[in-house]
Amino acid sequence: MSKRIFTAEQIEMLSSNPNVQRCSERSVTYCRDFKIRALRQYYDNGISCNEIFLLAGLDSAVIGREQPRYLLKAWRKI
Repeated sequence: MSKRIFTAEQIEMLSSNPNVQRCSERSVTYCRDFKIRALRQYYDNGISCNEIFLLAGLDSAVIGREQPRYLLKAWRKI
């Protein structure tokens, strides 16, 4: 679990993103389609983890700089 706590503004911003299923003070749940698309972009097209999230409108300053890499690794295991 992350030590990051999202502010009300950050929760609102993340919740309005179509790639986010839901967002709470401590966690973000991403849509299944985004997870699949992100994995394909990373493994098939060689796009970096952070660039995938940036293209999806997810700011690494908000979600965490290392978070995209950890998420893609976890999603691949699933």
